[in-house]
Amino acid sequence: MRVRYSAKEGNIVISSLKGAKVNAILVTPDKEDYVWSNGFYIFYNKSDYFETKYIYYILKSDLLRQILDENLSRGIGISSYYDRDLLRIKVPLVPRNKQIETIKKIEKIEYDIKEIRNSIPNVQELIEDVFEKNLKYSPMTELTKKRKTEIFSTNLKDIGKRLNLRSDPKYFLFWDKTKGKLFKSNKISEVKLRNVMILYKPTILKKGELEKKYLLIDKEDIEPKMGIIINENEVTNIGSDKIVFGKCDILIPKLRPYLGGTFLNKKDKPIIGTPEFLPYLVNTNILIIEYLKYILLSDNYLNLVIYLLSGKEHPRINSYDLDSIKIPLPDKTTQKEIVNLINKSLGDLKEKMTQIYNYKCEIEKVLISSLT
Repeated sequence: MRVRYSAKEGNIVISSLKGAKVNAILVTPDKEDYVWSNGFYIFYNKSDYFETKYIYYILKSDLLRQILDENLSRGIGISSYYDRDLLRIKVPLVPRNKQIETIKKIEKIEYDIKEIRNSIPNVQELIEDVFEKNLKYSPMTELTKKRKTEIFSTNLKDIGKRLNLRSDPKYFLFWDKTKGKLFKSNKISEVKLRNVMILYKPTILKKGELEKKYLLIDKEDIEPKMGIIINENEVTNIGSDKIVFGKCDILIPKLRPYLGGTFLNKKDKPIIGTPEFLPYLVNTNILIIEYLKYILLSDNYLNLVIYLLSGKEHPRINSYDLDSIKIPLPDKTTQKEIVNLINKSLGDLKEKMTQIYNYKCEIEKVLISSLT
């Protein structure tokens, strides 16, 4: 059993993992009943000189995260840093009145971000509603409402039917109960993903200096559960091996908690990214790529794919299991109608997320300005 910790109001919880989507969290009264794994460090402000919220903004900043990720993180795969490394970092003694002024400026920007977020629809609810109305499908509620297996039984001979010989009850529960389907079907035909897409073999770039400039898209550059690229970083040097997206059509994350980050490739740009993305070519003669993206952003997929993950520390989905999933495959006219309905309902979602990203960059500027 993994160690769990509790935190009090005013504590600051910061992730120890490299590339964490949420760097730091300020514990407020509504978060006091949360429990935190040993992947987090919990700190409290013992200084009368520094405002707690000002320290929180420093710990949350991209500047600090860059220092931690590029200089202090260690370990193969998903690396992390020690708390003692963080505590060695020095910050300027910013006057108290300047701290308070900075906090007020950032709080104003955070309010604007919150207003935008409140105007954004729930993408998963919207996708599910369109699917159910237009495909007459219903979700696998008997599984999606259960995150742990309560009752499990299967024939042992069925173990040999899977390429990944795993005796995990959740894994077999998925295949036994759903037969690989994401939705309960009525009349619409279904197809295994391997019959409509194939894993793309990308060029691998080794860490270090690059021969030319590339645009780097990492896991954190995709807005969770929306499939929107919110940031592209121009790079000439990389700290770890990357893949070249090239001519692939769609990229599907295999690492939890980034499973809701499926996105479409921009083939006209020299984009690279982490090998934690699975790149695929899609048979566009029978499947619209954007339709597939919305299938993989649906609540039903995100809830069911949990059953297929393997690995204790950093669970992932294997491409063989992903390829074995069955999705509804109506004619292309119906697929297009579904895509248009979802896009219309989402409206200017991309513009709003870009605006939020710009606001976050403004927060970074305000903070750095106060430190210098």
